[in-house]
Amino acid sequence: WLENAEEGASCALLSLLSLPLSAVGSDVTEDFMKAMTGYLISSGLAAKGYVHINVDEGWFLGRNNVTMEMIEDRTYFPSGMAGFGEWVHSQVVPGKGAVLKYGLYTSRGTCQCSQPQYCTFSQSA
Repeated sequence: WLENAEEGASCALLSLLSLPLSAVGSDVTEDFMKAMTGYLISSGLAAKGYVHINVDEGWFLGRNNVTMEMIEDRTYFPSGMAGFGEWVHSQVVPGKGAVLKYGLYTSRGTCQCSQPQYCTFSQSA
């Protein structure tokens, strides 16, 4: 029974790892994601194949008005999103090597759901 209970707790944790928005809303930070990644490795879950580290919302500040390139919020992710991804890929899972995969939620619009102050909308007639 306890083994199944621990497995259930692991499943709940895995949902938070795959979608941090569920855990901290749009206040996801680099420190939070690094701690979650560390736990995924130290708990043995990464060695069992749970290797996806996904950053959902909260990292996106907006878009450059000229180039439309995404602007990352360095307040929340001081290393930047590429830097954080490099860090994720460099982490070693015992017995498996550097197998972690980095996922990043993006938006083809001008904002993410929690940042309406940065959104621009147009109305159709």
